[in-house]
Amino acid sequence: MLSVGIDRIASHVQALGDQVAAGAAAKGYEVLGARTPATGAGIVSFRKPGLDARWVVSQLKSQGFIAAPRQGWIRVSPHFYISPNDIARLLDALPSRR
Repeated sequence: MLSVGIDRIASHVQALGDQVAAGAAAKGYEVLGARTPATGAGIVSFRKPGLDARWVVSQLKSQGFIAAPRQGWIRVSPHFYISPNDIARLLDALPSRR
């Protein structure tokens, strides 16, 4: 991590989180909290009325993605070794409906 650089890691993780939040919102999911440079992070939680978080997580897992159900929310937390293309694939795998 030190060889990559903390500042580079922080901005990359923020960008990945923003990509997840924007993509989930575009698919009709509610994103928990407002994302700003001061409050954004790699952890992103979202949910969609009518979709059980555990079911969504199982759908993602079946396609090789790691997510966690947390009190009705789907939580993902990409880190610096994840690429924007990986996030795009996650968002493509995110179900719009059951």
